[in-house]
Formats: sequence, C-alpha cells, structure tokens
Amino acid sequence: MLKRTLMIAVSATALLAAGNANAKMMFYDVERIQEQSFAGDGFSQHLAREYKEFATSEAYKMYDWIDAEHFAAKAISANKGEMPMPEEVSGWNLTKAHAQELTGARNRLMEAFSKGGREAAPSNAASAQAKFDCWIEQQEENWQVADIAACKAGFYAAMNGLDAAMAPKTVAMKQTETKMVEFPVTQLGAVFFQFDKASLDATAKAKLEEIVSSLKNKDEVELHVVGYTDSSGPASYNQVLSRKRAQSVMAGLRARGLNVGGLKLLDVNARGENGQAVSTADGVRSAANRRVEITASAKQTIAVTTTK
Repeated sequence: MLKRTLMIAVSATALLAAGNANAKMMFYDVERIQEQSFAGDGFSQHLAREYKEFATSEAYKMYDWIDAEHFAAKAISANKGEMPMPEEVSGWNLTKAHAQELTGARNRLMEAFSKGGREAAPSNAASAQAKFDCWIEQQEENWQVADIAACKAGFYAAMNGLDAAMAPKTVAMKQTETKMVEFPVTQLGAVFFQFDKASLDATAKAKLEEIVSSLKNKDEVELHVVGYTDSSGPASYNQVLSRKRAQSVMAGLRARGLNVGGLKLLDVNARGENGQAVSTADGVRSAANRRVEITASAKQTIAVTTTK
C-alpha cells in the first residue's frame, strides 16, 4: 500500500535495531485479537471475525506483519461498532486494469450497503467486504496467483449471496373467480323399512334430514328416488308397497325443506322385489331389501382460487 510505504520502511529499520523481542510489541493488535471471539450475529461482529481470520493468516502464514496489523485494527474497530469501510482502491499500488476491476467490485459492494445489505444479510455483507480487502491486498503484491483467485472468488460468492438476500421477493397475487363445476353423481344413501311398512322410523327421518342438507346450495339437481321390497309376499303387492315407500320418502324430503319445484329432474320409481341389494329366494324376508335408494346428480357453484 502506497500510503504505508514509509511506515513499512521505518518499521523494518526499527525491527532490525530492536530485535525479535520488540517485534511483538510493535504488532500488538494481531496478538490482541487472538484471544477475542467477537461473538454476535450482527454485521459488525461478522466483519470482526472475518478481519481476525484474514489478519491472523497474514501474520502467521504469510509473515506480512504490516498488513496483518492493519487488518487486525479493522477487526477491533468493527467489534466496537465503528464500521470500518472497504479499502479505497486509490490507496493501493495497482495496475490500471486491476484498479478498474476492483473499483467496479467496490462500487457494487457499496451500492449493496447503501440499500441495506448489512442489515439484510450481515454474514454475506461482512464476508464480501473482508474478501474484497483480501483481494486488493493480494492483488497489489501480484505474485500469489492462487491467493488472489481465492480472495476474488470469495468476494463474488459473498456478493451473489448478498444480492440474492436483497432481491425483491416474489409475491403471488391471488384472484378468486367463481365458475360452475359439475357435481359428481352421488349415492346419497338409502332408507330402510320395517316388514310390510311404508312409514318412516326415527333412523329414516334422520337420514332424510342429512340428505336435504347435502342438496342445499346445489344447482340443476336431478333426484332419483326408487322403492324396493324383499321377496316375501306376492310380486304385485310388493310393487304397490315399494311405490308407497318411495312416496313416503318424498313426503319426508318435502317436510324437511326440499324444494321439489327447484329440481331439474325428479324421478320417483318403484321396482318391487326386483333389484335386490341382497339376493334371496322367493318368499324370504330381508331387511336389506326393504329400502328406498336416493341418488342425485347436480351442479354446484364453487369459488376457485387462481394465482397469477
């Protein structure tokens, strides 16, 4: 760094004169941060940890004590919440091409900061700043190709993460529309009768309440009510009895609020002892066959939510 050239020369002379024993005293910030963890999830604490890692590497791996001390001081400053800024490109001895590239990178970083990047993604923001400083420091030395590439790649990876965190979130706009949907053919149920009876018991009445409720708010209802008997008794008698049962069910549906006039189709039929639910021989009493089956098809207006 040009602005520290004189300091480096003076420090080197002092080191030679003082010997190794005084070297640690001159670079006290590097050693000072080794005992500090800089705990916290805010931008400043993330940045302090990033600078500590970089300064430690510069001191104990690269043996670049001057730059190590500089970035250790930035670690301490960040931990105090003083918000040290990314290095100024003009303060480093760079080729014109490298200076242009790093200027563009710094401008991108500072624009993200101005839009709240430090708050939106503190870890990514801190990593981007520290990796930028690493890149510019290594680029000035311009001989450790792998280290330059690593710092540069780290900067762009962190910037991509920062940009992603700050990108406008896609919000699904929901629009509700109402359309006619075909209600499927439904087996509503069956009502059962005592032997030789067409009257509704308590269980049958409860079933009719359920059926009337299920047909509410449905359009173009086609209702089919079909009466049956078991095979006990003459077929002609059973035909009449099955019709009485179907009519009894219809009367029960009306009594419970079914709007018969609003039906698209009403089919009341009687099949006597034909169409048994449980197949039996002639003359056999069967509770399962003494029934009225009720089915319906309909259209229902439902709200369908579409997302644009």
